[in-house]
Amino acid sequence: MDLDPCPGRYCGRPAPDEPCGPCPRGYRTDGTLCQECTEEMDHYEALFCAAMLLLVYAVGVAGVLRPQRQPVPLKFRLLLGFVVTLETLMAGIMAVLCTPPLGVGARVNSCGIQQPGDWYPALQNPRPDHVHTIHCTSEVVFPLLTIVLIFDAFALLLVLLVRLPISAYVCNHAGADSVYYTLYALPIHVAVHVMLGGPLYYAFPYILIVFCVAWTVVDLSGISNIESMNHKVAFMVLRHIIGAYALMAVFLFFDLPNGIVTMLFAPILPPLIYALTEPITDPSTLHPMFLN
Repeated sequence: MDLDPCPGRYCGRPAPDEPCGPCPRGYRTDGTLCQECTEEMDHYEALFCAAMLLLVYAVGVAGVLRPQRQPVPLKFRLLLGFVVTLETLMAGIMAVLCTPPLGVGARVNSCGIQQPGDWYPALQNPRPDHVHTIHCTSEVVFPLLTIVLIFDAFALLLVLLVRLPISAYVCNHAGADSVYYTLYALPIHVAVHVMLGGPLYYAFPYILIVFCVAWTVVDLSGISNIESMNHKVAFMVLRHIIGAYALMAVFLFFDLPNGIVTMLFAPILPPLIYALTEPITDPSTLHPMFLN
């Protein structure tokens, strides 16, 4: 039977005999009926979700590596690092398994993103008669919003049930900073993702690129206090991985060919930018008026 279109961009009918309203999780309106999202999550969306999850992981690792007032045995740091890694993997796996289609392994369906406003449907509820509002708020960007929130919930549970007891009873409270860092970071992570998920979805590769360039400048200019050659090599490799990750995301977002080739250029991009800009940003080369 012919149905009248629903008002607003995000309103739909869960069934033909039901009124217009919000679509269930995993569904998106076609203007009239809510249609199940059956397309598999694309690679850029997967990189975005992974970046949001790795942010929590980085906070936990930073707590493990943070210098303590009393020296922490290497075996405790290695154990805590392994626990943080295991927690992240377990929380990520549980978040994927809790996302439709259920029981299909690592496959995750996605409704896709058509415009930035898809992240904020609550701001676009229609008011057809200019008096009564039809509330059609739903997860239009499924599953990019809830999969991260589910991960945060499992991460919090694992911190309290696994990392906290190990830190207290096995590592003699050596991992207290890692626990505190994560407990502080998770609520902030949730708030930032809910409020700024839309801008971050489009901007995260460029944020990572700027971060890599800034990190390279600090390292090459001698500002960094890191003296251990092993640490310098480890951080250099980490910067290259982050740079390759960000460039790959840019290529996938714009559907550019030969995205894998970017991984070959990622290691030289930040040092190259530093080498090109260092002569024109050296204070000794600036006009004297800028030095007064």
